[in-house]
Amino acid sequence: EQTAHQVAVFDADGIRTERLVVIDGDRISVEEPDEGQPAVGQIIAADGHTLLPGLVDMHIHIEGSASGAPVGYPERALQALLENGVTTAFDLGSRMNMISALKARLQNGTILGPKLLTVGPLISAPGGHPCIDFYSSDFCLLVESAQAAREAVDRIAERNPDFIKLVLEGGSAERGALPRLSESSARA
Repeated sequence: EQTAHQVAVFDADGIRTERLVVIDGDRISVEEPDEGQPAVGQIIAADGHTLLPGLVDMHIHIEGSASGAPVGYPERALQALLENGVTTAFDLGSRMNMISALKARLQNGTILGPKLLTVGPLISAPGGHPCIDFYSSDFCLLVESAQAAREAVDRIAERNPDFIKLVLEGGSAERGALPRLSESSARA
């Protein structure tokens, strides 16, 4: 006979104490203690523990560098995110071929990591951030007009990213002003 164990649950509704946590396949549910034993699923012994929902990291560069220059071990970085409770991550600037292959490996289960949402190559002005340091059409598409911006979006959309990223920053304290996308390019 299984016994129910109680746990504090921290989620969007706040902290709820003395809840039963049930895993059924790939679903986790929280039951009120007075609802009795669930009919299906595995009861987790978690007395005295707290359950958190998966964390979402809204801005990563899985290659480790905002410049897009490859620096390391993306598989290990994904594993570390998951080990620290991140179940969804938004990669907002990596080489498209690398990140697409990595995402495919996550989806087919060859590697372990969080759900990965990606952008295509960044759209920036020629000489603009971050494409001044590292340029490849797999990382940045440089546009100087509204028409070029529309063509860049069409080109990126063919690769099915989750989002398209326009880089609007105009520089940094170390570099001073860098070229920016024109308003008409950004609106296109």
